[in-house]
Amino acid sequence: MSEITLLAEVTAFLRQPHGQFIAGQREAGRGAPFAVINPATGRAIAEVTAADSDQADRAMESARQAFSQWREMPTLARGALLLKLADTLAEHREALAQLESLCSGKTITLARMLELDQSVAFLRYFAGWAGKVTGETLDVSLPSMAGEKYTAFTRRSRWGWWLASCRGTSPS
Repeated sequence: MSEITLLAEVTAFLRQPHGQFIAGQREAGRGAPFAVINPATGRAIAEVTAADSDQADRAMESARQAFSQWREMPTLARGALLLKLADTLAEHREALAQLESLCSGKTITLARMLELDQSVAFLRYFAGWAGKVTGETLDVSLPSMAGEKYTAFTRRSRWGWWLASCRGTSPS
């Protein structure tokens, strides 16, 4: 795998302390620290301090409240937020792709195409459907890498909240 020259903002981000993001605020984790390893090199790239049980409980409560607000939000307002997220991802594409490449072991090209470009395309696509939930099965015009064919159905349902801690890698 070839080395990439990291953007200054990526280097600065990796060097800062990493903890929790709860109720829209960053805070130091109160659990054990652990290294974030680049699976392509086996080297530590950052350190994160885990949450303790109180922080996990507060994160879950915050997620419940956020989901309640999301559920009550008009669908067109949801679509507008999805578009704003897509624009933010596109604006920070290279920095986010570099971070994804480092954390997952993917090549920078795959991180750009699959993680960032596809995410932006999907968010924009689904933002357009935010006010059109009708209970139909549809052919969708999502961009594909190798000519895959997608179908989707629309159904209003309540999924609830969730808390995740993921450490995933991909082959480099």
